[in-house]
Amino acid sequence: MESFKKILALCISVLLTSSTLVIKAQNLKTWEVCELTLKSSLVFQNPYTEGIKPGEKALVTAIFTGTGGPCSGTKMTIPGFWNGAEIWKIRFAPPLEGAWNYETVSADRKMNGKEVRIIVEGWTDEEESANPVRHGLITVNSSDIREGRCFTYSDGTPFLWIADTWWDWTNRNIQFNTFKKLADTRAEQGYSIGQLFFAGNGWGSESSLLDPSFQNPKLEQIRKVEKMIEYANSKGITVWIHPWWSRDGINKSIGEENIMRWWLGET
Repeated sequence: MESFKKILALCISVLLTSSTLVIKAQNLKTWEVCELTLKSSLVFQNPYTEGIKPGEKALVTAIFTGTGGPCSGTKMTIPGFWNGAEIWKIRFAPPLEGAWNYETVSADRKMNGKEVRIIVEGWTDEEESANPVRHGLITVNSSDIREGRCFTYSDGTPFLWIADTWWDWTNRNIQFNTFKKLADTRAEQGYSIGQLFFAGNGWGSESSLLDPSFQNPKLEQIRKVEKMIEYANSKGITVWIHPWWSRDGINKSIGEENIMRWWLGET
């Protein structure tokens, strides 16, 4: 995974100075995250609130189109999110192997029209057995047998929901090594889900990933939680997240626009 990240980072740096790029990294496989980093030329007082407006077109999106192999004909549009300073990112986990083309669309000319081609390989049966997350996302069974009455992974592999509750693990006082020990233990015990509260409004200020105005993300803390999610995935645990803890009058105390923006702008 680390070698792939280095290759992809190099490819992305080339992308920013070139209109077209082909990524042929051998380690890019289905459901692994492909990350595109873009730098905006626009000046915002608050990029999070001005660049992410619920009900309006995203500042930057990428349109992914399958052009060869099993992904042919598949089309997906992924919005970008603000990641500090002038940086915007788009993350895509290809659900199918084959050749994917994608192009960025943005009102910001500096982020518009970046064309990329990626080659995605599938996992072997042995690799999928080593980490069940490689079967894809978790969904309600849609096959004729017990339709709607159980869970499967994206590829149809049966899934059993055995969950541990991680509601307050966004707390800034928790160290990554502590979380790592937890994930290692739960993986050994056969857990398949970590139920994580990706807290816009946590159980206290030390757990909230937005400031008290709900208009400024705590980016350093968010990145730490992202690292936790990535590690859990590497151990075969799917992380189920929710962004808000419901309370009476939340639409007024937080505001509907702030609630929706956090959902749209989650990394």
